[in-house]
Amino acid sequence: MVRCTEGPATAVKLSKVLGLMVAVLAVPWVVTGCSAPAAISGEDGRDEHETRAVARGEGVPQTINERVNEDARPAPIDATRVTRVTVVEVIDGDTVRVRREAGAPLPSDRVRLIGVDTPEVRPPAEPFGREARRFARERLQGRTVWLERDVSETDRYGRALRYAWLSEPPGHPAERDVRHKMFNAILLLEGYARVVTLPPDVRYTDWFVRFQREARKAGRGLWGTP
Repeated sequence: MVRCTEGPATAVKLSKVLGLMVAVLAVPWVVTGCSAPAAISGEDGRDEHETRAVARGEGVPQTINERVNEDARPAPIDATRVTRVTVVEVIDGDTVRVRREAGAPLPSDRVRLIGVDTPEVRPPAEPFGREARRFARERLQGRTVWLERDVSETDRYGRALRYAWLSEPPGHPAERDVRHKMFNAILLLEGYARVVTLPPDVRYTDWFVRFQREARKAGRGLWGTP
């Protein structure tokens, strides 16, 4: 048994040493800015699980998305994950209601587009929200589109999570296919949405981040507003 016989002075020294050790261990968390994602909830589809790749009004922060592989290319599309539908209602820029026509079954007729977040139209409305909804209505309302599933079936509100193709998706999509034929990507390229990354649904994240950078640099859509 070791006995402490040096009195209060020794206790004070030990307290200082322990305090220094705690401060040193805490430094990496402060430097990297690690923190829990903000809790976000509501019928707009911003779940508390969402980790935003882009902060509102800011560019792409130093996150995993900043280190994307510019040459990455997703695996071939699994035809059993594709559903042909008709869009019967555009609720807002990133949420629609559909009628299934053929292909894979859908868990809901309400669909939330993966990887994008458009400004809100419900009170309190956000700048450029109505413009995003109008753009989506012009492109999607009454149109046949192909919905591609990533990993998740639904969000917490029971809405189907999908990528929306304006024409039948190719078996092995290249960047040009996504850029010109996928509505999720078009929203980003035209500046109507920001990237939002919610693992495990990250199939096209690398390209989405690149598209947003292009729109922001060009000052398109919401990136050109004060």
